[in-house]
Amino acid sequence: MDKIKREFLANEKFKPATVKYASFAAKGLCDWVIRLQQYDKIVQDIKPKKIAAENAEIQYKTKQ
Repeated sequence: MDKIKREFLANEKFKPATVKYASFAAKGLCDWVIRLQQYDKIVQDIKPKKIAAENAEIQYKTKQ
């Protein structure tokens, strides 16, 4: 994901509205890459919470 951020998302011309002039398929790929980066950010935010929830459930089950 870091490579995508450096090489594509950092480029100010990497916007669907700009890329669509090259091709409609390129616009779709641009949209997809942007959404993929947004998804990755959400997953990274949720990962520690998911681990904490799993640990809490293990502790709960061992105390029963």
